[in-house]
Amino acid sequence: MGRLSTYLSQQRAFFLTFLLLWLVALIPQLYHSQDALFLVVNHHNSPLLDRLFFYLTWLGDGLAALLLVTVLLFISYRQAILAALMFMFTAILAQLLKNLAFADHFRPMKTLAGSAGLHIPPGVELLYNHSFPSGHTTTAFAMATFAVLAWRGRLWWLWLLLAAGVGYSRIYLTHHYPADVLAGAMLGTVGGLLVYVLADQRLPAALDKKKLL
Repeated sequence: MGRLSTYLSQQRAFFLTFLLLWLVALIPQLYHSQDALFLVVNHHNSPLLDRLFFYLTWLGDGLAALLLVTVLLFISYRQAILAALMFMFTAILAQLLKNLAFADHFRPMKTLAGSAGLHIPPGVELLYNHSFPSGHTTTAFAMATFAVLAWRGRLWWLWLLLAAGVGYSRIYLTHHYPADVLAGAMLGTVGGLLVYVLADQRLPAALDKKKLL
């Protein structure tokens, strides 16, 4: 518990800003349906946003996490192991929730198909099942949490902005409801933080200086 408090204190700007934004995003969920909130996002579209979010969303893909771990192997084995553990734990937990606990939660394209004015960005693969939580958002926030903790808060606002952008892209691209994204954001941040705290104190410090090549 002491180490957890230390990490939270050292990176309070990131975690407090994340919590504030998360709570602000939660407020509309209390007063409006998921369908209504989804359609608000969906109806604010443009060709520029179509292209932007089509590419930005890949930052939350498992391949992006794998690429980051691969790059870290050339920097520090310790960082690569920490990142891999964070991504694996949060991804597995998200998939268990998605496919077991909330297997009957459908995506917007399943429940809102045929709605007037529904915007489907060009090139987007239509998905229908296993909506909660958002796996891409989980990975994006786990990556942001790793970056903030491993690199001592450098550019914390950028990592938070990119992760939030991935979360928004999942709604914009018709893949998820806002609640799916909020759950993924919390899962990636809290789950990633706990894994980092537990693993960081158990990995040998000597691994910091070891790397490929």
